Amino acid sequence: MMTANRIKLVALALFSQKGYEGTALSEIAEKVGIKKPSIYAHYKNKEALFLSVVADMTASYAARWDEVIKQTQMLGIEKRLYTLMEETIRHFAREPLHVALWIRIWMFPPAGLKDELLQRMKDLHKRLEQDVTDMIQAGIAKGDVRCGQANHMAFAYLSLIDGYLMRVICYGPGNYTAQTIDIWKCFWEGIRSQEHRKENLSERKPSGGTKKC
Repeated sequence: MMTANRIKLVALALFSQKGYEGTALSEIAEKVGIKKPSIYAHYKNKEALFLSVVADMTASYAARWDEVIKQTQMLGIEKRLYTLMEETIRHFAREPLHVALWIRIWMFPPAGLKDELLQRMKDLHKRLEQDVTDMIQAGIAKGDVRCGQANHMAFAYLSLIDGYLMRVICYGPGNYTAQTIDIWKCFWEGIRSQEHRKENLSERKPSGGTKKC
């Protein structure tokens, strides 16, 4: 199992740097310190190894997302969405190889795996979008978020995160904490309710009901 994990770690680094086609199993084996045939004891072929690496990345991201969702259940919509965005950016700031490989998959997916990989990405995005849609819909009902289509706001929210991560790839993370705050202010100004604009969130009392749009 340790060898299998070591193979995946080396494969992640090479796949993210050289892409799927540019990475040979022999190169992975050399960096791991084993013979190429030894890889087949753990993975059927390069496709299986690549898909295993992608599955690990997906699971890591989903696990952190679910953890933050659970930890922020008692927070208001503004703080909850901000924390989720901040922690998502922080997660990928700690995992630059993950970001690099996700970008490669999105822009240059391996020909033979294109449909499967893009479907995996769509499935993950659909799940995340539903989580955010549910949160925003609850915010609309409480009067914290303006009336509108929650799924459209959720799409914009996730696009904001995706765009920032692309910028990290191109220019480096910089002071992502300060940048995240500035990005969030722009987004929140666009979706918060008029009532929320007039009152400080920390001083606002719960309405005790739901808002009808």
